[in-house]
Amino acid sequence: MSHSKRSTNEPNSTSTLLEEPGVLVAKKHHLLVRWSHWLNVPILLGVILSGISIYWASPIYRHKPDPITGNFDAAADIGIWICAHVPGLHHYSSPPDWIYNHTSLGTGMLALALRLHWLCAYLFMLNGMVYVAGLIMGGGWRSLLPRRTDLFDALRMLRYYLGVPFAKLTHTASGCILVSTQNTTRCSVQRTFPFR
Repeated sequence: MSHSKRSTNEPNSTSTLLEEPGVLVAKKHHLLVRWSHWLNVPILLGVILSGISIYWASPIYRHKPDPITGNFDAAADIGIWICAHVPGLHHYSSPPDWIYNHTSLGTGMLALALRLHWLCAYLFMLNGMVYVAGLIMGGGWRSLLPRRTDLFDALRMLRYYLGVPFAKLTHTASGCILVSTQNTTRCSVQRTFPFR
């Protein structure tokens, strides 16, 4: 009976990835959870920018005049400073509007800014519902449930931080942090590197 040698690059019946042997990718979160997590970035950016636009466009928010320029608008003063000190912007057509033109919707657009702000807020809430649906469908909701030891550990940490009954930390040569109280001593964190 002849034995044939199998090469190391040839897949066998138990391999999971053909591209890189030895690399196992575990999908921990459902696709909806991953997508909704990263979708929060542009949605919250929209909320922030539209909120700044509301602040700048609303006639309610009037500031004291600047003692040097006499201007009521701090953002306009910042735009003037940027155009005066940043190379290439010395000939900008309207320096007081530089901040408004580059970071938001501009002045006097309160209605549009409010509409965009509420749209982004509703999208944020809808995205939260998609996130919860992904948690339920992927089984990630189980990691949100408290474990049996959580209450005991929380009370132990509260007791430590309150100093009752005068708990203290000591370091051992093996890198173990000992939490000592009057009755017990236990290793809290095992370090793999020595303390300095």
